[in-house]
Amino acid sequence: MSTPAAPVAVIFALDCEAAVFRKRVANRCDVKIYVSGAGRRAARVCVRRALSATPQPRWVIAAGFCGALRPHLRAGDIVTGSRIVTTDSLIASPQAKRELAAATNADAVDMESAAIVAECARRQVPCQVIRAVVDTSQMRLDPELLACLAAGRVRLRRLVGLLLRRPQRLIALAGLGWAARRAAYRLADALRAAIDAAQAAANGEGIDAAGRRTHGARRDGVNCVTDHKSNNDNDLRHDNVDQPARHHLDHLDRFAANVLLDGGVR
Repeated sequence: MSTPAAPVAVIFALDCEAAVFRKRVANRCDVKIYVSGAGRRAARVCVRRALSATPQPRWVIAAGFCGALRPHLRAGDIVTGSRIVTTDSLIASPQAKRELAAATNADAVDMESAAIVAECARRQVPCQVIRAVVDTSQMRLDPELLACLAAGRVRLRRLVGLLLRRPQRLIALAGLGWAARRAAYRLADALRAAIDAAQAAANGEGIDAAGRRTHGARRDGVNCVTDHKSNNDNDLRHDNVDQPARHHLDHLDRFAANVLLDGGVR
């Protein structure tokens, strides 16, 4: 019996970030999906567990959503590598995004990638960062709006009260749902293209304009794509993230997952 090929480990912080990609690779044998929870410590624990698996992943991808720091980036745009800076709190306001961009010269911000990259470097395992923009540099993440969302459901009375007081929040609500959905689909496309290209290169193949392998496609191993969540998830989820950020991340995750899954995943 042949030894299964070492998989690609794709690490997301939130379920909603992984939702569309999980559907796209449901029958693949060379991909393992991990959901860590938000924040550096949760990401570090998750990548250590992924790298301790047998066989060890041949490659790790830090994937998920990010916030844009540059005005040219739109929802769904893909940002990779060193153009992303990692912070320990949500960068919610346009002013804070401008200040961070000026201080770091980065294009986008997330809360996990640096920890994943550092651990992979320590273990000498290749790592790539691939993320999709949800909130643009001009978008403000509204704490009041996110607080109206819980457990994948709208807290209707609270939301109605907010919209009666501030009807402009309805536009923000629709915009956030649209942005998360667009980002999830674009991210899934980018991840699958990157993995297919790497697999083809490893097999001495090429990829044509339609994304098809040009010859000799093969797939080793017998296990299909696997999802993993961090052990002790309640302890690790959003750990080392400031309390307001943790609260709003919980609600954003539930809301975006509701939009993506209830809206139908192609």
